[in-house]
Amino acid sequence: METVIEMNNYENTRNLYNNELIGAIAIASVLKYLNNASFSKCALILPIVTHKQSLNFLKQKNSVIRSMEEFVMKKPACFVNFDDRYISLLIISLNAITLLREIGVIGIKDEIIYYIYDNKFQFSNKDLGKRTEDIIKSAEKLATILDEDIANLYLQLRVKL
Repeated sequence: METVIEMNNYENTRNLYNNELIGAIAIASVLKYLNNASFSKCALILPIVTHKQSLNFLKQKNSVIRSMEEFVMKKPACFVNFDDRYISLLIISLNAITLLREIGVIGIKDEIIYYIYDNKFQFSNKDLGKRTEDIIKSAEKLATILDEDIANLYLQLRVKL
């Protein structure tokens, strides 16, 4: 039986692994392809890219996915606990967006988050690590499947509001 300390250590490790920097890179790399998105749409990015099986599928060059509906149909196991992941990563998503705005990678106007293309962030920097490299590889496909009506996305992902 796990003790409270062991569970807290697990949560702290998990939070460090899915921290704001990883979140910022994920959100920025997807926004680079979407151009702009609402916070509601950006909040869907981290629960997908922090899920190992989802990320592994999206980063593959030979995986073809045209919509969220198709993704959910092809890989239903990736979405079993999506709502729990969404809730647990909501604050990290918000903090990541705040960080991106502060460093000039994104702007926010009329509740729309937009990518600033002349920022100085280098997505090709190998020092970012393997995990961020995989997230960046998945960004274009993720942008494609997120380029749908937000109400439809939340319905398909069964996010409880």
